[in-house]
Amino acid sequence: PEFVYERKNEFTKPQTTVLPVVVHQLRMKTKPCDNTFAATLLNVPSNPVLSQTPTLDGKRTSELMKCIDPSSQYDEEWDDKVPCPPSMNGTSFCPEGYFRHTKKVYFHGAPVYAKVIR
Repeated sequence: PEFVYERKNEFTKPQTTVLPVVVHQLRMKTKPCDNTFAATLLNVPSNPVLSQTPTLDGKRTSELMKCIDPSSQYDEEWDDKVPCPPSMNGTSFCPEGYFRHTKKVYFHGAPVYAKVIR
């Protein structure tokens, strides 16, 4: 039978929780941005004349966006690999040259990357 929610009490005041809020997300593998609007944006050259807005149009050191492949699930031990500055390589934050942010856990059999919101 279908579950039907039956309210027992009406809560008229704000609610609080003792436990922190946890968010998690499924991740998909990335793929090349071929023949997409994103590919067009990635290939737009910077314009040195726009010196007043370098954060919007400065020299890029990496891609501005990534395209995902919705048919393939990401299943690495850690979430997105973010390269560390050379001065931090080998530290506890960047043991292999990449920042480790969120470790993979399983939720209902699916790999997810959970984060506690404080």
